Amino acid sequence: MGASYFLGIDTGTSGSKGVLVDLKGRIISSYTTRHTLLQPQPGWAEHDPETHWWGDFLTIVHHCLQEVQVNPQDIAGISFSGLVPNLCPLGADGRPVRPAILYRDNRAVKESQEINRLFNLSLGTAEVTPKLLWFKRHEPEHYRQTRVVLNAHSYLVYKLTGKFSTDCDTANIFGGIFDHRRCQWRTDLVAAMGLDPAMLPPVYRPTDIVGRVTPEAARITGLSPGIPVVAGNGDSFMSLLGAGVIHPGEAMIYFGTAGTMLICLTNLDQIASGPAISSGQVKFLANILTGGELTRWFREQVMLTSTPPDYADLEKMAQKISPGSEGLIILPHFMGERTPVVNPQARGIILGLTTAHTGAHLYRALMEAFGYALRDSYEQTKIPLKRVVATGGGARSQLWRQIVTDILGLPLEYTAKGDAALGNAYFAGYALGYFPNFEGIKNEWLQVEEVTTVNPTAHQFYEYYFGLYQILNKKLAPVYPQLAQLPGII
Repeated sequence: MGASYFLGIDTGTSGSKGVLVDLKGRIISSYTTRHTLLQPQPGWAEHDPETHWWGDFLTIVHHCLQEVQVNPQDIAGISFSGLVPNLCPLGADGRPVRPAILYRDNRAVKESQEINRLFNLSLGTAEVTPKLLWFKRHEPEHYRQTRVVLNAHSYLVYKLTGKFSTDCDTANIFGGIFDHRRCQWRTDLVAAMGLDPAMLPPVYRPTDIVGRVTPEAARITGLSPGIPVVAGNGDSFMSLLGAGVIHPGEAMIYFGTAGTMLICLTNLDQIASGPAISSGQVKFLANILTGGELTRWFREQVMLTSTPPDYADLEKMAQKISPGSEGLIILPHFMGERTPVVNPQARGIILGLTTAHTGAHLYRALMEAFGYALRDSYEQTKIPLKRVVATGGGARSQLWRQIVTDILGLPLEYTAKGDAALGNAYFAGYALGYFPNFEGIKNEWLQVEEVTTVNPTAHQFYEYYFGLYQILNKKLAPVYPQLAQLPGII
């Protein structure tokens, strides 16, 4: 029959998704897994690469191949994306020497401050470089065992091909140690920091073929040996592509575990070979560490029921609560704040709570907190938007889309099909020469199903609440460092 399908995989903070797609954009099979976030201490965030990343991939591939009885030889190519940047240290045997330290982990506050002071950088705790220094100081034995440092999608590329890699977009956000113009590591700077440059993986363009599925990987996965595996990119790029946000002035709001808002400043296919997200041609308008994580936390940790309620039931209850949640305002900095200012010590705040409030009030207020945080960041940029698309698992909630629309005062488009996994499938075809540009995914693979429009009355109501949110956020900023000094606080 010949190569007819593309496999796209996205590894996220709370789960992974894979799609098997044909040349026309029809999803032949898809599967989503869920995994837990490891939090050994407050402010820390980890994954087990073998279980959360590779284990999820095996489950997804086995399901997709068996569901429709696809001949693995008909898969033309594979592309991965994932949460970035992370510190996933592998030993000489290719196995993780410890759990991966994720982008949202805030343990390396002192290290980031030290590197910034000594090397005139402006790193936060998200980057790999401060985490690598923390790793060397606090786990020296594991550090000595480390052969290479990877991310989620490059780890899966390695598992399939046996080759270490990173794409240049992800390398560019490792933390001040990559020269994007020359597309190479700044090994002299790495060494000056007291770190080992040999731990940094070879750099590829996102569109490069890193390798092909090995016979051993084929035996384990059920895939055919020899399938091309492209380098791929982080989840932000693939989410943009998967949502059809590909032209200047178009923006995406990602309702994921973390929430982001990005805008294209040039045609996305012009920067597909990278760097893209970190090039300045795609701009972060907002980066909220706890987006869908807020609703998951409430459902699993606050409700305290033996069986957590369905999200649909929680939404029905929250739907009955009026905008503003009857006086509740929440600051959503449960894992720190990234935009509009970087403050890893920021924490979540609930203001206005009374005995008259119910779980439904809290749930709606958490949804609203995400909207306030998006607007607080977006307003600092003052960049006009032509079109905004909602994507990510949380975007399935019509109520949440309406709340964010009313807070921002911007209509939101939505297509249930669009996501990072779909973006990866198309990207695999693009990298392998099946598609000449990105127009096909927007105009042929995707179709806008819903447009959420602004409710003028609710928007006016939220104007007042948003003003209070900004006041509260500003007034409490000096308190967080004091809170961080309390015994038992990370």
